Amino acid sequence: MSGEEDLTGEKEEEIIVKKKTVYKIEGDVMGRRSPGWRIPLSAVTGIGGLIFIIIWLFFYARDYHPYQNLGVILLSILIMSLILGVAWVAWALRNMTILEEVMMQVGGFKARIVLSIGAVLGMLIFLVLWLLFYAVGFDIYQNIAIVIVSALVVVGILGAVWSSWGLKHSRKFDQWL
Repeated sequence: MSGEEDLTGEKEEEIIVKKKTVYKIEGDVMGRRSPGWRIPLSAVTGIGGLIFIIIWLFFYARDYHPYQNLGVILLSILIMSLILGVAWVAWALRNMTILEEVMMQVGGFKARIVLSIGAVLGMLIFLVLWLLFYAVGFDIYQNIAIVIVSALVVVGILGAVWSSWGLKHSRKFDQWL
C-alpha cells in the first residue's frame, strides 16, 4: 500500500498504525480503559441540569417571555453537553479502535470533525442568543423560519464538507467492511 498506484492512476497513502498492547481486564471490554469517573459525572450533570430546569421553570419563568425561557433551557442543555462532551471525547480518543486510528490519519478527517463540532455549537449558540435577545420581536412563524434556516445552513456546510471527504477516501476503507 506504500506509494503503489491503483487502476485509476492515483497513489494510495501509506497509513501507519502504532502497535498497541491489549490486556484483558476482567469486566472491561478487551483493550478499553474503564470510563471511571465519567459515569458519575454524567449522572450528576444530567440530574443537576434537570434540577436547574425545574427550578427555573418553577421560580423564574413567569418573569420572562416563553422564547427567553426556551433560550435558557437550550443554554442549560448546551452547557451540560459541553461538560459531558469534553469528558467523553477525551476517553474515546484514548480508547480508539484500529479503524478509528486509521481514519484519524487520513487527510482532512480531524479538521472535518472539528468543523462539525464547531458548526453545531455555533448554531446552538446562535439560537440561544436569538431566543434570549431577539426572538421576542418576531412572531412564531418567523422564529420557526430562523430555526429552520440555521439548521439548513449547518446541514449544507456539513454535507458539503463530509461528502467531498467520503467521495475522496471511501475506497481506503473497503477492506474494513
